[in-house]
Amino acid sequence: MSLATEKTWLATMGRLPWWRKPVQAAKPNGNGHARAYAPKTAVVFSAGPHSFASTQLDLPPDLQASLRAWVTANVAREDLSPLEKQDDAFHVTVLYGLRTDEPRDVEAALRGCGAAFLLLGPVQAFTQNPAYDVLYASILRETGLTALRQRLAERVPYTATQAAYVPHITLAYVVKGAGRRLVGSPAFVGRSAVVDRLRYTTSHGVATWISLLPSKAPAIESGRERLSLDGTDVHIPSA
Repeated sequence: MSLATEKTWLATMGRLPWWRKPVQAAKPNGNGHARAYAPKTAVVFSAGPHSFASTQLDLPPDLQASLRAWVTANVAREDLSPLEKQDDAFHVTVLYGLRTDEPRDVEAALRGCGAAFLLLGPVQAFTQNPAYDVLYASILRETGLTALRQRLAERVPYTATQAAYVPHITLAYVVKGAGRRLVGSPAFVGRSAVVDRLRYTTSHGVATWISLLPSKAPAIESGRERLSLDGTDVHIPSA
């Protein structure tokens, strides 16, 4: 695909409602959790600009599909806030406010961190804003997410934009009070994901996906087969 064709395709995808975007099949990681897969580093053009650069963990395709289906079934179009984007992937923000537009800075800071594990909880809502509420899926437990945030905060210049960090997956921006009946829904309780790439978006809207796995992933021996940490199944032939 040429660069011009790719940009046209991306622009078209950006205009599609989020529930109509194609979803690729997720690949299991052998432990019963969904896992996000991607090339080591890939760059596309995203919507922008913003005041700062940001980092986030995009959820695996099967979980993306479940979240989209739930929002479509439970949130009426007239209840959506005008601020609702409807075109962004469901994700967990790691750190917003980065003052660098160099992907190499982020990649160097996160080298060797490893994948993040997320365990979802009930639907909750942020209601502090007088103009809208934010429905979100809570994170009951995580491994690696806090470490990623701390590593970035220690090694990349950033400006704090929030008083406290609450890991969550934004489901929808809704008009005030419209999501009250959905708070506490157990729709996603117990769902989990392992995410081994991070999306870094510059203040100008250019997104880069950075692998959280080692460049040369070691293999975990298991009987007569081994599972490489980069997601590739390698069969060990019989002697």
